[in-house]
Amino acid sequence: MPENQLGYEKIAVLLRKFAFPSIISTLVSSLYNIVDQVFIGQGVGYLGNAATNVSYPFSTICLAIALLVGIGSASRFSLYLGRKKPEEAAKVAGNGIVLMVAAGLLYSAIGECLLEPLLWLFGATSDVFPYACQ
Repeated sequence: MPENQLGYEKIAVLLRKFAFPSIISTLVSSLYNIVDQVFIGQGVGYLGNAATNVSYPFSTICLAIALLVGIGSASRFSLYLGRKKPEEAAKVAGNGIVLMVAAGLLYSAIGECLLEPLLWLFGATSDVFPYACQ
């Protein structure tokens, strides 16, 4: 197996190599959101756009939970691999997956139980509320 390039490659090379896919994925995600808003606006109207904006914090919170668990698990995984402890690294990866599934189920349950009060808290109006619930 080749040596880990993170240990010897120049920072500028690594930055270009790893930043480019991240930038592309962010651009694609942004383009997706723009196109999605155009289609919702054409199909449902401005109330549909307002509903997606009101419900957007649900996506943001979900992303925050995923990044919390994912980056934390990946960091510990990397540390154990660096210490030449692959068995413990595998346990960390397994724990991360289980924690991600558990957090997802818990978040879904909380979201379903508290959907209406959270939508009001996020700024839904009486006109937008039915669309946001859907």
